[in-house]
Amino acid sequence: MKGKIVFIRALDHASFHNYDSLDDGDLKGRDYIEVIGKIVDEDDDYYYIVSFHHKTSGFGARYTGMKIIKKCIEEIRILEPREEKDTSPGTKPGYHGTSLGTKQVQY
Repeated sequence: MKGKIVFIRALDHASFHNYDSLDDGDLKGRDYIEVIGKIVDEDDDYYYIVSFHHKTSGFGARYTGMKIIKKCIEEIRILEPREEKDTSPGTKPGYHGTSLGTKQVQY
């Protein structure tokens, strides 16, 4: 999947504090992280995703992204450019998702 632009939704850690009870419904639910970006690398355990980069004078490129644990992924979609029929000035191509479903991606 290296080089693909993706949307990923994965289980995430969450901290909590000042709860009156450990039985609180908000505490017991699942927590997720969502990321959109380009998969720049992967190994057996992680996808390495860049969601933003820019070149700076004197410093080279600067990157922002996430590394996502593959076992925690609940949803992953490959995003592909849309075919735009309207070519009038000011319109920009967008992206749409191709859902790979839950846990259907071969890691």
